[in-house]
Formats: sequence, C-alpha cells, structure tokens
Amino acid sequence: MLISIFKSNQRITNVFTIVITSILWICAFYGKEGFIINKWIDGFLAISLIVVQSIWINRIVNQNKLIERSSYITSLIFVVLYGVVFFVKDYHLILVANLFIIGAFDQLLRLYNLKNKIDILFNASLLVGVASIFYFPYMVYFIFIWVVLVYISTPIWRDFIVPLLGFLIPPLYVVVYYFVFKDLKQLDWKNEFIEVSGIGLIPVSVKTMLISLAVVTALSIYMLLQIISKSVVRVKKMLWVVILMSLFGLATYILNGQSFISSIISTTIPLAIIIAAFCEKLRKLWLAEIIFSLLLANLIWTYFS
Repeated sequence: MLISIFKSNQRITNVFTIVITSILWICAFYGKEGFIINKWIDGFLAISLIVVQSIWINRIVNQNKLIERSSYITSLIFVVLYGVVFFVKDYHLILVANLFIIGAFDQLLRLYNLKNKIDILFNASLLVGVASIFYFPYMVYFIFIWVVLVYISTPIWRDFIVPLLGFLIPPLYVVVYYFVFKDLKQLDWKNEFIEVSGIGLIPVSVKTMLISLAVVTALSIYMLLQIISKSVVRVKKMLWVVILMSLFGLATYILNGQSFISSIISTTIPLAIIIAAFCEKLRKLWLAEIIFSLLLANLIWTYFS
C-alpha cells in the first residue's frame, strides 16, 4: 500500500513521510538510553533532519530524472533505510553530516555539460569538508569529488585545486579555533568527531535485517544496470555517479573504526535511489509492496528485540 501511495507525484505525500518517520522513531526510542538533550527534543531533532533530507534527496532524484517517473518512492525508501542509524552510538553526528553530503551530491550532479565549474566544485568540496568535521570518515568523499569531476566533465588543472581549497577550509577553521580559544593538544579528530561505534555483538534480528537488505540491494543493482543500459547519456552518467557514491560510502569502513553498521548508514543516500529505481521499475506492484513490507517489518522487529 505504501509503495502505491508514494508512487504518486502529489506534494501531500510529504505528510505521509513525516508520519512514517515519526512512527519509526517512536518505535526506535523504545528502550534507548543516552540522548543529546532529552528523549523528546532528541527525537524531534532526528525526525526533522530525516524528513528534510528525505524530501531533499527525492527532489534531486525527480529533477535529474534518476528514476523513470517522478514520485516520492525515494523519500519513502530513504526514511526506512535511515532506521539503521539508530543502531550506532551518537547517531546525530551522521544525521547532521549527511545533510551536507546531500548538498554536495546535489551540486555534483550539476557538473554535466557545465563550462564554468569553479563555483560548483568549491561548494561541493566545502560541504564535504563541513560533513567531515561532524563525521571524520566522510573525508573519503573528497576523492569522490575528483572522481566525479573526471567522469562527467573535462577538467583542467584548476578544477582539481579549487575542491582541495574548499575542502580544507572547515578543518582549518577548527584548527584555528582550537589554537585561539582552546589548546591544539585537545584536538583529537577521531575521538571528538567520530564517536560512532557498532552495536557490538549483532543480534539475530539485525543480522536478518542486514541480510534482507543485502538481497534487495543486489536485485536493485542488477535492475539499475539494465536501466543504465537503456538510458540517455546524461542519466546514464548520473546513475553511475550514484553507484560510485555507494562504493565510497562503504569505503568509510577504513576510517570509522571498522564499524560495519556505520558503513551501511554511509550508503543510505545512494542506496535509497538504487532501491527506489528498482521498486519503480518492477512491473508487479504487489511484489514491490511485499519486499518493502518485509524490510519495514524486519526493522520494527529489530527495534523491539
């Protein structure tokens, strides 16, 4: 039923996004300990960030025609996938960081056939730099900017220097702040900015959820490759950018203390697009509904287990 609702292109669907996000996070807060301020303010901030990001990423997908028809399926998938965020410590850091990563992703998709790329590259790299302050492993996305630059445009030497400058400004600001107001010896990027840990021994319910997600992802990528082969050049390149983004998200595993759950969360943005394209392309709507319902039910079961 939810897939059918979100397949529409009516803005009222955003209300359902808010409702579903609220329900999922109310369930998630069951038994959770350790909040930023208090349980309700923390929940409100998390829900607000997720809703804003889901609507934004859905808008990017529709504007760039990354799936066959304009809809709100990407928003729905994004909200559900984000449920995994709750299984890491200090999840709010990733929530905030992803806001800037979405902004950078939005900027990078504008590079195609663009002659003056300086502003776009600077903005994207600056946003990645800010995201890296909140969640240090996201520094891998700086390399992603260079890869995308080479793939979807014809760069000159200056196009590589500008992103480097933009990326270094936020960390440099932090260093200067500590030098002036605190003590540089207190600056510990890893301890201060990536306090995100795995959940230790992974319960059976979480393992089941991750296995289910892996199966759906594999099917979705297979479907996406078929979609890419039939797409126009512009859409084809952008969809490959989405796949590349998911690989860089997994690459955060190297820097996040080998937290597998955190790495999965880092792929939420591209993965939502990939699975949304799969659900949109499936001819049998009932099959998409079943697959989505199983993922949703597994997530809620994991919250209470």
